[in-house]
Amino acid sequence: MKIKVITLNLWHGGDLMDKILDFLIKEDPDIIFCQEANNGRLAGVPRGLNTLTIFAEKLRDYNQIFFPLLFWSKEPKIEQGLLTLSRFRIAEKGLTFFGPEYSYYPMPIEKNDWSGDPSAISQSVAVTEAGEIDLFNVHGVWGYDGADSEIRLKMSSIIVDKIGSSKKAILAGDFNMFPNTESIGNIEKNLHSVFGTELKTTHNLSRKPSSYGQGPVDMMFVTKNIKVLAHYCPEVDISDHLPLVATLEI
Repeated sequence: MKIKVITLNLWHGGDLMDKILDFLIKEDPDIIFCQEANNGRLAGVPRGLNTLTIFAEKLRDYNQIFFPLLFWSKEPKIEQGLLTLSRFRIAEKGLTFFGPEYSYYPMPIEKNDWSGDPSAISQSVAVTEAGEIDLFNVHGVWGYDGADSEIRLKMSSIIVDKIGSSKKAILAGDFNMFPNTESIGNIEKNLHSVFGTELKTTHNLSRKPSSYGQGPVDMMFVTKNIKVLAHYCPEVDISDHLPLVATLEI
């Protein structure tokens, strides 16, 4: 069975929502991993605040699983977190934080340090004709560089532990670090990296300062019994990150 998978950090829930929707509809994936999704239900506000509602309206063929990592608005309460969409039946299996856990984290316009914000891995399972596939969605530990650190090594250890018993799994997301690190190397001992070290960056540099062009932070991994048929990172202006796309044989 062939399936198409996309991972994308949405950028504040989808600052470029119309472009995101156009891209996803055109690519027509079976599974979508999203980071920075918002669960607002508000009228007359930027559409990115209402990620889940808009996706439910415009991407009707998909089932949604949302794992909130934080809430950044109290009145009304708006949560932000990890969103996994699947054309297959999907069930929630859990959420594990790498450091600080769910709480109130206001996001002022001038904020430029997210190192204290929650980061986590979510797990859900898609039921397909080829059997169950564990889906792991990651928003990793933020830092001023993409190098190893104590908390990032802990993050990789948690990821390896979570995926250890999976027979078939896809791991994807914004890891907030570079692939040529010990932390990612630990993951690659157990999983195949779809893109390896072939990408120069996964940031949309038209939306980011040049300092972010040092390396890719978005990644995708699969268990070694899943074959990668095709993969690409299209340079599309839909977020401050670039999407990763892969066609897999399960």
